[in-house]
Amino acid sequence: MSQATIAKPVEVSGIGLHSGEPATVRLEPMLGNGRTMGRTDGVVFSAHVHAVRDDTRATRLGVDDWDGADVSTVEHLLAALAAFEIDHVFVGVEGGEVPVLDGSAAPFVDLLRQAGREVSGSDRALHAPVVLEEAIEVRDGDRFVRAEPAPHFGFRYEIDFAHPAIGRQSIEVDRLTPERFADEIAPARTFGFLQDLEALRREGLAGGASLENTLVFDEAGVVNDGPLRFPDECVRHKAIDLIGDLALLDAPLQAFVTAHKAGHRLHHALVREIEARR
Repeated sequence: MSQATIAKPVEVSGIGLHSGEPATVRLEPMLGNGRTMGRTDGVVFSAHVHAVRDDTRATRLGVDDWDGADVSTVEHLLAALAAFEIDHVFVGVEGGEVPVLDGSAAPFVDLLRQAGREVSGSDRALHAPVVLEEAIEVRDGDRFVRAEPAPHFGFRYEIDFAHPAIGRQSIEVDRLTPERFADEIAPARTFGFLQDLEALRREGLAGGASLENTLVFDEAGVVNDGPLRFPDECVRHKAIDLIGDLALLDAPLQAFVTAHKAGHRLHHALVREIEARR
């Protein structure tokens, strides 16, 4: 099987969703080391579940021996890289956080289309698809994520929020392709609740959140001007998070994944369990 990287370097700048500080991400072609992340201070690490440092409201990666030398909010970019089958790439990050841009994965889809895809005929053994022999499930009360053997990657995501504008939503994709990701999943924006904003900022989170990059709900409904991009935009965004977190296997997952009221923590728990049995 062939492997792929991007054809040329590309970069994009914006602000960090949680830091509120200027942030830039630069993608560079590379073969042989999977998806590798690097900070401008020289810290380099693999985008692998072993590098997860935190999963509070976002996926933050780093190295244990370098306290504070982390890269946060990587999931939207990783989702686009996985969906577009970019096996190897160097991701250079300035500012400690991947820029949030419009809060969706669509800008990263555009970035990858600008970069192009270059296929190598080299051996893909290290990044061959992960094939399951049996179902694997992780659970926390009524929340769970389950992966079952399947001929290709697909998923079903279900959410249930006690909010009149969200409620119960679900999406199912029997087989994820770059086109389906770009058209049906990537444009969905991150979302949050106005009542939580002050508490989040006291915790050092959501410092860059605004109506330009976040779908915001108050008690009555959507605060943002303009229509939703999808009637079920919230669950579609959760699907972005799932795809991005599953990319931390650093190999394509050949399975059907069902997620119910899950989040980053359960996504990562499933990846760890798959990795332990790999």
